[in-house]
Amino acid sequence: MSIKGGYWGKILRVDLSKEKIKVETFGDSFARKYLGGVCLAARLIYDWVVPNTNPLG
Repeated sequence: MSIKGGYWGKILRVDLSKEKIKVETFGDSFARKYLGGVCLAARLIYDWVVPNTNPLG
């Protein structure tokens, strides 16, 4: 069964420091597990932010 609505299986990742953009894709299983507001955002932050990052810059 496919997911209906605003799901396209893609995330646009924008790096303002390097002035680059990247389209990342993810599958239905990832979407079903994490899609929707806080869960998706929390998972992406967990995957992308390195430990000991200064939250203020």
